Amino acid sequence: MIPIILVIFGDMDSAANGALTVALDCPRQYECGGVIYEDPGHHYHVSAPLTSHKHFGLVIPQYTEGVPESGWRIVADYHTHICSQHNRLFANFFSPADAIVNGAFHTVGYMLSLCDGNVRRYDPSQDDRDDEVVHFTSGREIYLTCGHISGWIEEARAPALDAWALAAHAARHPADMQELADGPLGLWHASSQNEYNGHDAVADHDGDDE
Repeated sequence: MIPIILVIFGDMDSAANGALTVALDCPRQYECGGVIYEDPGHHYHVSAPLTSHKHFGLVIPQYTEGVPESGWRIVADYHTHICSQHNRLFANFFSPADAIVNGAFHTVGYMLSLCDGNVRRYDPSQDDRDDEVVHFTSGREIYLTCGHISGWIEEARAPALDAWALAAHAARHPADMQELADGPLGLWHASSQNEYNGHDAVADHDGDDE
């Protein structure tokens, strides 16, 4: 039986944020996650985060195990998406496998992107699936699921993103580097990251990342 984090939460979103904060202790090169239980008193409990030691993909054994206490039921799962130069355009979306699992088990999915620190929630009973198109430069298109943002964990955002943003800005505006280095990095992140996407990305997508 997977151990339970000994904290009781009053709502599901808070439980997910708490669990995903703990999941930051997992190796960041692997996805990591677990499940959220609801007890008969409508309080929420979370399993300790586990990893399958895969960069992309996570086995959640609780879906096939018994619940820890009588009357409990699994109402949601949670997991992280890693952030690397290879997947950062897709890290903010639920994968097809994520959406399929939540639809099959009638559970809510929570996902923390280590690229932007946002916690996204996908509820199959409320949110559209495969609602955003991703265009490849080859002309191929795929559809991924956005869900909606339900929280933010500041410590989660990958430091590498700031390095990419700085490098992109420096390549195009060398004269700004002194000002950029002295200013608050977070204020420069959004504009320089967009510039990086516009010139160097191998894929792009329509609409918002949320």
